[in-house]
Amino acid sequence: MSLVTVIIPAYNEEKYICKCLESVVHQNFADYDVMVVNDGSSDNTENIIKEYKNEYSFINYFNKENGGLSSARNYGIDRLKDSKYVVFLDSDDYLDSEYLCNLVASAEEKQSDVVCSGQYRITEDGKIISHVRYILDGQGKCVLRHLNMHGKIYRVDYLKKYNLRFPEGKTYEDNPFNLAAFFLTDRINFLQYEGYYQLVHLDSITTCKIKQNEVPYSELEQSA
Repeated sequence: MSLVTVIIPAYNEEKYICKCLESVVHQNFADYDVMVVNDGSSDNTENIIKEYKNEYSFINYFNKENGGLSSARNYGIDRLKDSKYVVFLDSDDYLDSEYLCNLVASAEEKQSDVVCSGQYRITEDGKIISHVRYILDGQGKCVLRHLNMHGKIYRVDYLKKYNLRFPEGKTYEDNPFNLAAFFLTDRINFLQYEGYYQLVHLDSITTCKIKQNEVPYSELEQSA
């Protein structure tokens, strides 16, 4: 049993997944395991994952037919067993070495269902484009809440209590997930810390203005 599981969905990320996995295996934290879900990759992603799995006993590997990012994340959620917390990491992103230590410590101290921290958005050569930092009031509360998956940790039994899952086959799938996760609990904590590095591709959806009619808010009706 590990205190926290890191779920990494991966699809054709042979160019980036080594840096992602290197950042995970070199955390300054001991009580965690990693679940990599290969979502039907057709490049060398699977072989790279297997190499890391063979070297690090705390990496668990699953292979499934391609179903998209939400499908891979849900696949990982369904296979969470004994971990108290879960963190999601995209396979082209990476973490600083204190990431798990800081988020878990905050969750344990406050007995949080969700902890939110900031992130850096970077180019492929490591240039910082922008960063998100939560601005807190005097009581450690925050009004502005970012709905992506980056920089967050969740209590597993909380996600399972409300059957929180990602809408599959949708754009901006993390929006309804986090709207529900944020507002179904008052045990949410915010950190003025940025340890998640999100790689921004020039042609990625994160570089485009959000189209409100494409955000799957109707999926919230499926939440308890």
